[in-house]
Amino acid sequence: MFKLIIICLFVLIQIKCQDGDGMDEAKKLYQELHGDIELEENSNENNQEQEDEKECEATKQDEQIYMAKQLSKVVLEEQIEKITKRLSDINVQIESLKYNMPTNEKSDECLEFKDCAACTKNAKCGWCSMEEKCVAGDNIAPFYTMCNFYNYLYCAGECARYVDCDSCVKDTACGWCEDQPHIIISCVQLDGDGIQCPQNYLIGDGSDKCPKRQLIVLKTVNNKKRKETKAEEPNSKNSERGWEDNYVMVRQGRYKERMNALKENASPSGAAVGTNELDRLYDEKATLEKKLNSYQKQYKKLVGEGGEDGQDENADE
Repeated sequence: MFKLIIICLFVLIQIKCQDGDGMDEAKKLYQELHGDIELEENSNENNQEQEDEKECEATKQDEQIYMAKQLSKVVLEEQIEKITKRLSDINVQIESLKYNMPTNEKSDECLEFKDCAACTKNAKCGWCSMEEKCVAGDNIAPFYTMCNFYNYLYCAGECARYVDCDSCVKDTACGWCEDQPHIIISCVQLDGDGIQCPQNYLIGDGSDKCPKRQLIVLKTVNNKKRKETKAEEPNSKNSERGWEDNYVMVRQGRYKERMNALKENASPSGAAVGTNELDRLYDEKATLEKKLNSYQKQYKKLVGEGGEDGQDENADE
């Protein structure tokens, strides 16, 4: 294009030069056009340099982002490998502990529950509120583990400190629960709907009064215990809380007997230590599994953002 303009100018100059008078005018016109052409060429060169610099900068940024992603992938891969190996080791340790424990200590079914609600749905388990763990037990106490504020088939919460109906219902957050088939009478924490008693009835919300009833000796109490209980409470036949008082006395007695037996049998190298170690391993396993799940999601996202490279890596895996 510029060459064509120069040729046209040259022809124009030749024409004007023939009459002599237009020589100076032609030279001036040529110089002006030539100067404009040089300015335009310089401007184009500057624009090209700027475009090249922008492209170079963008390439550097892309490379930096790519390197950062590659580094993140390497770190995540190392963490995933490390956690996977530790989980494998934990599973081996758990199986070894379970194998070497006495048969009656293998309570891993209960140890897997991590909150009171899930734990107390299983009739083989009970929840220790202070220790915050689920252990094997019945309606009286745990079988193999020392426990404070034991809950069975329900979550009593702080209301467990009340041992009779009258003191229980004075606290509007609590309700008195009776479930005779499961031999449960206890003060339980009320939830939003006031429902935490497994069966029969629940007295709560501060409006209901504890019922009057005659002494009923529990079927699970043997004849000797029954006679001793009657002898200790000769006037309780017509008492308002005879049934509850008798139940609480017998239940607390059996609870203390079992706790004392556990204290006598516990030793630093005994099965109780093995159970505690199982608890620790299950807790560590749950924590690591959460971390592993998070790292795997992050890694999958990074690989997905890699475009075709990420798809190729996925295909190779």
